[in-house]
Amino acid sequence: MTKIKEKKEKQDVRLHIAKAFVIINEHLPDNYVQEVRKKLPEVSSGVIRNVKNQANKITDNKLNVVNALVEVALANKEEKEKLQSLIN
Repeated sequence: MTKIKEKKEKQDVRLHIAKAFVIINEHLPDNYVQEVRKKLPEVSSGVIRNVKNQANKITDNKLNVVNALVEVALANKEEKEKLQSLIN
């Protein structure tokens, strides 16, 4: 009798990217290009803007830019929450 290997469920990367862009669109500061360039100096400003605006298809080599955008957005979110707590 042949053993049938169970297929592992594939994780849809597009769902993770969609969730990332919810955070990016909600919390990314206006000066995001400079902040991302600090994290990824080898990436041009145009590429950063294109990825943020989803002008390019997000491929594996662009995931580092998406990750940096999320990091900047989450840092900005923390700063906004800190300011809110100081005000209240």
